[in-house]
Amino acid sequence: MNVNILIICTFFPPDTAISAGRPYMIAKYLAKRGHHVTVLRSGMIDKIADHFYPALENVRVISFLGKDCPAERFERGELICNTASDTKSRIAFLPLPVRKILSSIYHWADTPRQYSRRMRRTAQRLELQKRIIDSLKSDRIDIVFSTFSDLENAYAGEYAKKVLGCKWIMDFRDPIAQEESQTHWEYKRYKTIQDRIIQGADICTAVSDNLLVNKKTLVRDAKIKTVYNGYDTFASKDGLYENVTNDILTLCYTGQIYGQRAAAASALIKAISILINNGVIKKNKIRIVYAGSGSDELRMLLRSHEIEEVLENHGYLSKNEVIELQKACDLFIVLTWNTHSEKGVLTGKFYEALQQRKPIIALVNGNTPNSELKMLIDRYNLGICYEEATKEQSEQLLVDYLKKQIARKQRGENMEYKPDESVFTRFQYSEIAKRLEQIMKNLVG
Repeated sequence: MNVNILIICTFFPPDTAISAGRPYMIAKYLAKRGHHVTVLRSGMIDKIADHFYPALENVRVISFLGKDCPAERFERGELICNTASDTKSRIAFLPLPVRKILSSIYHWADTPRQYSRRMRRTAQRLELQKRIIDSLKSDRIDIVFSTFSDLENAYAGEYAKKVLGCKWIMDFRDPIAQEESQTHWEYKRYKTIQDRIIQGADICTAVSDNLLVNKKTLVRDAKIKTVYNGYDTFASKDGLYENVTNDILTLCYTGQIYGQRAAAASALIKAISILINNGVIKKNKIRIVYAGSGSDELRMLLRSHEIEEVLENHGYLSKNEVIELQKACDLFIVLTWNTHSEKGVLTGKFYEALQQRKPIIALVNGNTPNSELKMLIDRYNLGICYEEATKEQSEQLLVDYLKKQIARKQRGENMEYKPDESVFTRFQYSEIAKRLEQIMKNLVG
């Protein structure tokens, strides 16, 4: 049974933002399985635009910002938009700890104004989305699949269900209500919106088992299904892990570092410092390779342990450049958090590590043990997971793991890495699309 599917998202290739990958891969593999797919994107460019993701066959892509939006101009060759850089704050001259305090105070004080501004922007974009949705009435859409993390997509999914008479799947990459990162004022309002959206959707999909668990009852609504993020295969030696033959142990992280992620990174930096101070490895034989925003935060953490020299900072890179950087590393760093109020945070770096077939050093900040990331790493033997919630045991395990990998490097051996091979099938987007396809077929009967 072929299904007519409308995917509503904000970012989509040529943008290479992490949030563009999920709707692209879902559209790609649902179309390959014979379904008729239309994508309604914004047409904005968030990060870097390039041709890393090829245009999809048999997928219609519509930009609600129109033919002159950045994405469509780039695709026509009229706009060069393939670089990005850090935006400098007006208080960039101040020390980082001072900037963080001032930013926190400003965010707290400015919350009502920011909320109002976001709602106005949401309403403006929703009106543009509605025009496109109205034009699709003759297309017999069976399923609308709308993705958060932009509110207008949730509202557009709700609208499409009503005017197109179709089923609605609301997809959550992140929760709308985030108690850890929002003020109490914000959280209450976003929680009301989130509850209404979940209630109105026919099915909700979430990128992890714990993302939308009810915080009061710790029970998951039966209409919420897990559809993990994933990775796509790319050409390499039989898809196998490429060993690095130099004598420098290289750890890689590409992406933003801030807040909970920065706190998680401090555990690794402390472990490296201990090993250097104990003479297990010299500073010039270990390297943290970094690409993205947040180098100031990372540099400050390294400086506090007097090992700033181990940082190799590349700044912003294109998608292809990031992949080459990752290929040249020994160990793959994944940063996340797990708290009582925010669980199941699986970042895109986990899937990039699977794609590269590299051992993972996962670092989980927060007060709640047994994170979903740790469960997956342990289940599939993918590396090691440090959790702040079990700090005393985790710190020593992290030091011991690094020490073991350092010894292998010094002997000229490959990294220890014997994953359960089934993990590489389970998290391929071709398999993830099959699960989503079954959910859709069950929904439309």
